[in-house]
Amino acid sequence: MVESLRVVVGFGATRIDGGKNPLGEKPVMAPRKYHINVFFSAVDKAFIADVPDLKYCSAHGKTPQEAMKQVLIAIEAWLATAKAHGKRIPKPRYRPAIYAAAG
Repeated sequence: MVESLRVVVGFGATRIDGGKNPLGEKPVMAPRKYHINVFFSAVDKAFIADVPDLKYCSAHGKTPQEAMKQVLIAIEAWLATAKAHGKRIPKPRYRPAIYAAAG
């Protein structure tokens, strides 16, 4: 069974964990409005957070909150790597069908 929690990170930037990055002193920020899917994987026995707009950008954690913290770090790393290599940074486009129905 897969439980799902949908979260949208955006409006310029979203700060979590009191602005502290668990891996250092830099604030954890998501600079764009990317949709994040958070769900529990029984196979992995962990919560998974993935970003559909950023290919292969995902993270996991023991709790939904930990998965969110980790995926925000992954988003920063994904964007920094793309920029450093001159790759196109996609605009946030993913919208689950449930939001499309709402208009």
